[in-house]
Amino acid sequence: MFFNKMKPKYSKKEKIYDFDTKETIERVVVELPGAGCEWAKRTGGCTMCGFKFATRKYTRGKSLPSALYVGLVKGALNNCVVPKQMWIYNGGSFLNNKEIPNAAQLKIIKMLAEKCIGKIVVESRPEYITESKLQEYNKHLDGSQLVIGIGLECQNDVIRNKNINKGVSKAQYEKSISIARSFGAKILTYIFLKPIGLTEKEAVIEAIESARYCFDVGSDYIALETAFIQEGTEMHSRYIKGKYELPWLWSVAAVIAEINKLGPCYLGGFDDQPPPIAIASNCDKCNDVFMHAFNEYVQRNNMDLLNNLNCECRSKWELLD
Repeated sequence: MFFNKMKPKYSKKEKIYDFDTKETIERVVVELPGAGCEWAKRTGGCTMCGFKFATRKYTRGKSLPSALYVGLVKGALNNCVVPKQMWIYNGGSFLNNKEIPNAAQLKIIKMLAEKCIGKIVVESRPEYITESKLQEYNKHLDGSQLVIGIGLECQNDVIRNKNINKGVSKAQYEKSISIARSFGAKILTYIFLKPIGLTEKEAVIEAIESARYCFDVGSDYIALETAFIQEGTEMHSRYIKGKYELPWLWSVAAVIAEINKLGPCYLGGFDDQPPPIAIASNCDKCNDVFMHAFNEYVQRNNMDLLNNLNCECRSKWELLD
């Protein structure tokens, strides 16, 4: 019954550009119904994040049996030709045993390696990236490349821990990179475009400088995540009161153009669970053109369309502070 409830939503196939092989490949994205982000349970979570509400919908904040998680990943594989990459999301930290049981983690890693999945991408807060955890993983990876996504969000300590309420220090982040690299894992760092409390210009500058910092301390990839509004969050509260404005798509394009010069930059989607009530935009004349250009970038690392975007609304964006 649970499988039937999850089936339409929990996995999907996507085309994406692989910065390592420099080709367009197919990945499978799996969303596991974990016990929920422990940081969110303790503190209320990040000010822009509504994923905790989606998690509660399926698990009510409790961990499910290991066999179920393994079965969901196996089911996602059975519905497609074996992909080159699998990206696993669980609305929190895959490496945290309280969110995804350790037995499930290891069985999933082992199963994917045995299926010859070239790249396995999971997410975690820095504190769960430990030597003992990666020692366990390495016993089962068998040649597959482990990539761990970390949500640093921004390099500015005040913005990260006050405006976003991330609860992550640079020291923790840098230590997790060092540990991961010592075990052959790669790091994907999430950078957030336009936290609350920043102007449009400040948000663009902060995102670019954050990416520069992350590459400097050893991150292998950046994933740019553009703000959208999910109900029940601090960002939503400010948005409906007129105290927060979503970024322009011009800003997204500008940030991608600069980060792409520094190193591999993925672009996150403009939709998630629970579905946002508002997303970044420009004007009605160019929104679709921009989204097409972003899709071309995601699938083919095609900067030509992004570099040649044009619309009369650009002048309004350029006047923003």
